[in-house]
Amino acid sequence: MARTYTAGEAARALGISLDTLRRWDRQGRIRVQRDAANRRVVTAREVERVRGGGRPTLSARNRLEGVVREVKIDGLLAEVELDVTKGGRLESRSRRRHVRDRGCQGDLGDGRAMRRLLGIALVALALPASVSGGTPITVFAAASLTDVFPRIASSPRYSFAGSDQLALQIRQGAPADVYAAASPKYTQLLYRDGFVLKPVAFATNKLIILVPQSNPANINSVYDLRRAGTKLVIGDRAVPIGTYTQQILDTLGITADVMKNVVSQETDVKGIVTKVALGEADAGLVYRTDAKPVASQTRSIALPDWAQPPIRYEVAVVKASPNLAAARAFVKQAVSKRGRLLLAKAGFGLPKKK
Repeated sequence: MARTYTAGEAARALGISLDTLRRWDRQGRIRVQRDAANRRVVTAREVERVRGGGRPTLSARNRLEGVVREVKIDGLLAEVELDVTKGGRLESRSRRRHVRDRGCQGDLGDGRAMRRLLGIALVALALPASVSGGTPITVFAAASLTDVFPRIASSPRYSFAGSDQLALQIRQGAPADVYAAASPKYTQLLYRDGFVLKPVAFATNKLIILVPQSNPANINSVYDLRRAGTKLVIGDRAVPIGTYTQQILDTLGITADVMKNVVSQETDVKGIVTKVALGEADAGLVYRTDAKPVASQTRSIALPDWAQPPIRYEVAVVKASPNLAAARAFVKQAVSKRGRLLLAKAGFGLPKKK
């Protein structure tokens, strides 16, 4: 039988989040299968294929030749999609008005229109983001923000993962413009070391227990997690959800008994949610906001308020960003009246405005 990775192992091997792996699966970029135990797995050959092929990039340095496949206009943005001779398909996003002003809405069957579109797309790619006005900023954000951030701002490119992984990538020079973490620990360390501008608190959260809808282990309170045979999934200690879980268990005085039942420690909160929703675990400790998207597949069990650790989210502009104005604008959106309304609607708490 061919060697396989669990979905979490495959994501780590590829250096991506579970959320990205799921998106790639939906897009047909990677093949995720089910094994005999109904777990999502990826074959080692498939992981090597994807890793060997590399990820598509949108580099301003590229000079590409190809054919325009499609132009999509969505609100204020227009997306130009090309098939290129080398490096696979490339997508360039530009402001809608720029596309229209330059006459990009011609018939794609017309050779001149195609050549014109190709020229515009390449010009947009060749210019720095601050000049072209069409390159979206890149936002590195905690996995628990996956559902709400695109509602606050739909145009950025998002990379959702564990806050610690993203902080490390920024230290290593990853091209991020904004960083949002589920713990001030990471933003403050990056600020201290000169990687980001002064962080801003924009949301709070609480922990809950998430169980499958059928609740096979009959979990009704946090103390039931001590019961022998319970399959519990938590976050790795290196990520905020894991740190917060450790804190609440310590406060409740049940750490030793509960940890005996831990069957997996995930690198981001979405990994915990996925395993519980699929019935691969009896329970998991997650953020309150993570229960909403899987409400039809799971149940939520409250944890004592007095034991809750303070959970604060912070966002900061990456100092090396070539798109400082756009990055600052995104931070303003996150803390704006509309941004706070959307955060509250998603279940987040809101820090007091200074």
